[in-house]
Amino acid sequence: MVVESVAIFGITLCILAVFIRSDNADYAVAVSPLLIIPAANLIGWPVASLVNQLMPGNQLYLVRCFVIVLGVAAACGLIVLFSGKIKQKRKKQLYIWMCSFYSIVLACVFIYNAFPQIA
Repeated sequence: MVVESVAIFGITLCILAVFIRSDNADYAVAVSPLLIIPAANLIGWPVASLVNQLMPGNQLYLVRCFVIVLGVAAACGLIVLFSGKIKQKRKKQLYIWMCSFYSIVLACVFIYNAFPQIA
């Protein structure tokens, strides 16, 4: 899922660039927490390899999933924090719900694919 993470990260960066170039920096800041989950998936493997050398046993998949779950927590926290600029209650709830749902579903897909496939 490395290629998929890079693709999602790149597309989200393109969206941020479009918002910045069209003088909507607030929208770019609001979309930026969506970068955390693909980034957590990308750095999960090196972090898990490092931790696996320090701990007894094979903790590779557990640490990778833990890094992704920490990414979800950070992304959802930032989503709620950045929603403070939205004045209308309905739009604020929709922004929080949609971005959090996207982050959680993407993290679930990454966690599912992090475990070894049994044939």
